[in-house]
Amino acid sequence: MGCWGLSLLAATTSYIQEGGITKISVEMSYLLALSLKFFWLLLLLVVVGNGSIENGFRKIIAIFNMKVADWRAIWHQTKTNIWWNRIPLAVNLIILMIVATVMSVSIDLWVHLGLFGWLKSNHLLSEMATYLPLASLLKCLSVVLLHWFSSVCWC
Repeated sequence: MGCWGLSLLAATTSYIQEGGITKISVEMSYLLALSLKFFWLLLLLVVVGNGSIENGFRKIIAIFNMKVADWRAIWHQTKTNIWWNRIPLAVNLIILMIVATVMSVSIDLWVHLGLFGWLKSNHLLSEMATYLPLASLLKCLSVVLLHWFSSVCWC
């Protein structure tokens, strides 16, 4: 299962845990919280392993088996790379923050001003539901879609 599937599972689990479908018991909330952490851990392994959970696990284990000299060499190379790429890194960070803020505010406005009321009026959400689980689900899915879009368009 790749980044798309794990992110979708995490977003759906988070939506259910926050009460997006119905109220859940405390035990179910803990179970969903554990499964959510498990999905995020698997997602980390997939990202570190370039699409493979097994390769990600091997790379993380290899970090703890490195010698001090290797750590120093990697740290020196990292500082050098950051120094020479500081302007593109800063520009990318600023653009990422702007895009994330615009998307977050847009989703909040969309949920608040129309979608939430429409879903309630058509009985797709319970009358006791709040807008936070829906907004959280849409924000998680927007991150997944942005990841997919960036991997398709900018490779």
